[in-house]
Parts: sequence; structure tokens; C-alpha cells
Amino acid sequence: LKAILIMQAIDQRLSGTIDLFKATEQNLSYVFEGIPDLEGTKSANIAKILKGKGILVSKPISGGRYAYAAAVLAGDQAKIDNHKKDIRQNSTTSKLVMEGELSTVLSLSPALRLRFESDPGTGKITPVTAADFTRTINSLRDRAVGWKFQAVIAFAKDEVEATIFRKTLRTAVADKQYENIVFIDALSTPLGSEAFEQYVDFSAMAMYYQGSNNTASRESSDKAKRVLTQDWKNRIYNGQFVVYTYANQEGEKLGNGQGVASVLQTIVTNKFPYVFDFAKNLTESQLKITPGMKQSARSGISQTTSGVVGGLEKHVLPTAWKIDRYWENPSTTSLPISKIKVEVDKRIEVAFARDGQISIGEIYDFLEETYGFAPCNLSSFISGFLLKEYGSESFRYSDSSGTHEQMTQDKLAEMLGNYIGKSPKPTYIVKMTADEKAFYELTEKAWSMPTNSCSSAGQAAIAVSVKMRGLNLPVWCLEEVDTVGIFDVVQKYIELVQKEGKEAHTKAVEIGKIASVKPSIADSLLTLLTSENCQ
Repeated sequence: LKAILIMQAIDQRLSGTIDLFKATEQNLSYVFEGIPDLEGTKSANIAKILKGKGILVSKPISGGRYAYAAAVLAGDQAKIDNHKKDIRQNSTTSKLVMEGELSTVLSLSPALRLRFESDPGTGKITPVTAADFTRTINSLRDRAVGWKFQAVIAFAKDEVEATIFRKTLRTAVADKQYENIVFIDALSTPLGSEAFEQYVDFSAMAMYYQGSNNTASRESSDKAKRVLTQDWKNRIYNGQFVVYTYANQEGEKLGNGQGVASVLQTIVTNKFPYVFDFAKNLTESQLKITPGMKQSARSGISQTTSGVVGGLEKHVLPTAWKIDRYWENPSTTSLPISKIKVEVDKRIEVAFARDGQISIGEIYDFLEETYGFAPCNLSSFISGFLLKEYGSESFRYSDSSGTHEQMTQDKLAEMLGNYIGKSPKPTYIVKMTADEKAFYELTEKAWSMPTNSCSSAGQAAIAVSVKMRGLNLPVWCLEEVDTVGIFDVVQKYIELVQKEGKEAHTKAVEIGKIASVKPSIADSLLTLLTSENCQ
């Protein structure tokens, strides 16, 4: 007992830096070497007897070894053993996985975090254990499928649990209802009984010292946590994984976590071959939402990069940047950006032909659903580049609150930044040919409306209808006082207010054609369309 007390005191004085002074069974044999009654295992047997009497306790140290120390109170070893019993009973696999922070075991790159992380900004992949597996995948099954990918990573406490769990996991992989979930099997590296016992030992000592020696308690608690967060976590990362999908139900075996990252990237690019996420030298800020989303879109529209996306064009658009009509240039038509541009323009033209306008949401949703654009600065930048031709005077801006104004690069950037940044008030790009522009200018002047208040034929028809009702008599009465032969235009406005959709747009173009040929007609109509002339 004296030898152990002396060794314990020296070990504490040296802060545990010299292994020889730890009262392990091996070191005790060194102390009594040459003393026939105590050498070999005899001293260790005496220590075990003292432990059994509650005079000594055994503390876990590195390498799965134990060191003897004096008990603070009689019966302390029994308390420690009871703590161990409670910890063994309460340490579920799910608790160990959470405490070990295993959801981040794969160290995902920013591009993969964007696609696979379960909580934004954490880098976590949803962990599953045998106890919560079915409940978890059922919740993921019902989530919307789009640019985001759902994945789970499976862990087990021991080999027996791993074997049973793997059968359950493979059954789920083959079930079509879970076809949108990626299953990552880390079951080849369970915690194991030896590591679990180390965790139990350290955790018990943390509980034992709590209140009487809080420093020792914290040290033991940290050691228990390191068994999970470092030892087990590192073994998992460097061990075997199997990645299963509904398309690959046999799974792909990987030698370490880096191999898993490569497979996850392939899963993304197989679904969305044109994604830009995996270009070299992209920064973390470029692959997430930041307050600079509008500026990122503006950089793409103006082809001048700064801020978060400074220099980004060199990595994702090196051959299309500042190339006029790059999607038609023979040297760049085969680029992914060119192919996307062609399809985006087709969709916009269909909407223009149908409604004369298209919402920014419809455009971006198309990019998201078809090409996997994810909400981040990179997507804002690329979207701006794709739509830069629509940020000019040939188009107008309108929104759901009735605001209308001339389209500019800044306004287009604002529309994109707000929508991608999840402030999705409906906003629209309104097409405007020369005849349409002439129609809007004529309508605003002739009917005494604010400049830039009309952005679509339908909206203009409603505004004109309101003006007509403000006159004292029906507008057709003006035919009798028309002295310059312009009532035929008034008649077309009468027809306009009775139309909707494409028919209203067609009638607006007819009026615009007249205005293009006769610019002075606006002043004549302004003079004619008065309350006095309707008396």
C-alpha cells in the first residue's frame, strides 16, 4: 500500500508524464523485483486484495491498462462498479454515435456538404443505428427530391449488432420507396467490446470523481469522449465502407472515407452532369448562401467579378466568359453552359409567346430541377450569366404587388438574389419588342398614367379599363368629337379591355404598330381622351 501511495503521489506531481510511476501491475513488479515475497505477480495479487476490501480502486489509463490508487472513502470501488453497470445499460448505440460526433466522420468538401449535409452548415450526414433506422429513413423518404440528396450513414456497437443491422439495411436498399436515399454502411468498423469497456471505465471514473475532484472528473470525461470522437471515429474513417443506392444494390466497397467522397460526387454528377460545384479552387463561401447573393448575380450579369465570386469565372466559365453569343459560337456550343443557355432561352421564349412575361421563379426552378442548381453564390453567379441578355431596356420588371419599371442589370440581380436567397416574392421579366414598347409608351401618355406603370398587356388592359370608367360617358361617344381620325385606335383599346392573355397581347401589339408608324398619335389621343369630350 505504501508503494502505491508513493507512486500515486509522484505521478500526480509529474502530471502523469512518466509512465513508470503509474501503479500498474507491471510497474509494481518492477518495484519489488528481487524481493522474494513480493516479486513477480505477488505484489499485484496483494493490490487486488486491497481493491476487493475497498482500500484501493483501479483507474483506467491508456492502452487498456489500469493503475491502482487509494480510495477516497471505503467502498469506493463498489460505487465505481455500480457506475459502470449503469453506463453499460444506458449506453445505446445511438447515444454513443451522438457523443462520438460520428455524423461528421466523412469530412465532406464544401461541394458535398451543399448536397448531402443533413443540417445546413454542419457537414453532418444523418446517422442511423439499428434502433432508429426505419423511423429515420421513413422521414427522409417523404422529403422533396431536387438538387438535394438524402443520405444516411450506419453505425454499430459490436460485430453481432453490425451483422444483423446490415441485413436490415440491404433490405431497405432494395425497396423502391427508398430509391432516393443513399445508404452508407460503416458497419465494418463497430466500436468493439474492448473500446466500449474503455469508454465505460473512463465514464465511471468521471462520475466517481464528480464533486470531490472535478479536475479528475473532467479529465476522465474527456478520455471517455476521446475513445469515441478520436479512436473510434478515426478507425471508421480509415476502415471499409460500402455505399448502396437503389441503382447499385450490391453496393460499392471503399477502403476509406476519401473513397466515399468520390462515390458521392459521382452520384451527384450522374444525376446532374452539368453541375459546376466540383470545379477546382471554389471557396466555401461560393458554395453557400451569404448576404452577397445579389452581388454574385450582378457579377454574372455584368461579367465583372468581385466580392465572394471574385475570379470565379476563371474556374467555371473560362472559355465562355465575355464571348458574344457563346451558345452559338462553334468553338463553345458544346460547353455545358451553352447547352443550358439554349434550353433556358427556349423556355423563356415559350413563356413570352404565351404570356408576354416569365417569372424569375419559373426560370430558376427549371435550372434547379433540370440541372441541379443549388442555393448558393455559385448558382446566383451562373444564373446571372445565363440571363444577362435580359437585363436591358428591351425588357421590363414587374412583381406581384403591381410594381412596374424598366429592367436593368441591378434589378435583374436583385430578382435572382432574392429568389435564390429564399425571399421569393413573385417577380417577372416582361418581354418588350419595339412595337410593345411603343404600345406601353402610348398607353401611359394617352391615358395619363405614370411612366413605366405598364409592364404587360393584361395589366395595361386593366389600367385602361379603370381610366375608361372614370370618364362620364361610354368611350365610343368620342367618335362624334374625333376631328383628326384617330377613333380607330380608341376602338382597339375598347377591344383590348375585353381580352385576356395571348389575345390581349396580340391586340396590344396591333396598337403598338400604329404608334410606331405615327408617333404623334399619343398627343392627339391625350387631347381626345378627356371627361369634357364625353359630356
